[in-house]
Amino acid sequence: MRKNKAIVILTLLVIVGFAFQSLSAEQKSLSKKPMTAKAGTETAKSGVNNIFAGKVIKVNAKESTLTVSSKTEKNPLTVAFDSQTLFYKGGKVVTITALKKGDPVRLDYEVKGGRNLARVVRAEETKKK
Repeated sequence: MRKNKAIVILTLLVIVGFAFQSLSAEQKSLSKKPMTAKAGTETAKSGVNNIFAGKVIKVNAKESTLTVSSKTEKNPLTVAFDSQTLFYKGGKVVTITALKKGDPVRLDYEVKGGRNLARVVRAEETKKK
């Protein structure tokens, strides 16, 4: 009887171990996938936080827009920004004027009223040449 209990407990521990190992491997593979929304496709959903990463190709402060291109996406993404959009560069809070053409950025944006509206723009600090 004791031997049967030990076998059942050992079997359960092995099953639980495999389950955790499988879950851990799945989480690692998910974290390696890029989290970019394809510009101009159905993956950018209305009312949902979308992410796009690339390099700044145009800053238009007058029209309050920012255009970003990505190596992995065919089309560049243009987002509008407003007074609630947060801008960071090198981990510091900045204004839109700190962003320059060629800066690597990550955009958190939502589609609102048919427009891409930036919520957070994170730029990496670029080295001066």
